[in-house]
Amino acid sequence: MSLARTALKTWLFIVACLRLFAVYLGVFNTADLKRGLFPLSPSSVTDLYGRTFATWTVLTCSLCVICALNLSSKPIYLATLLSFVYAAVHLGTEAFVFKTCSLASAASPVTIAVTTSTWMAIGWKHYLSPEPSPKRSTSKKSF
Repeated sequence: MSLARTALKTWLFIVACLRLFAVYLGVFNTADLKRGLFPLSPSSVTDLYGRTFATWTVLTCSLCVICALNLSSKPIYLATLLSFVYAAVHLGTEAFVFKTCSLASAASPVTIAVTTSTWMAIGWKHYLSPEPSPKRSTSKKSF
């Protein structure tokens, strides 16, 4: 396996683990989700929104894991790439249009989303091409 494939797979697993923390916040600790991600409009974050946020996040977490395990699958790769684009756009609109989160509160998730979507877009051809199989020795040994 190439170093580039290993790096992206590892990164996707790390991001999936980070997203699990966000799932916990959405389901069990909505108050921290309000303070941490939406400090400019905490009253907009209800318990129902927290659970919806957690559901979306667990879906994207699953996509990261599935993509890491099936890096050469074009549909899975595209869905995962788009999930990062959607996350960045969502947080961008929350910060600049709806003004529910600050730049500081959105910085970490937006940085991860933009970095990963850029990485995946740049590596589109590389990661979606089949990995070369190991070369086998063609010489026959005589006994």
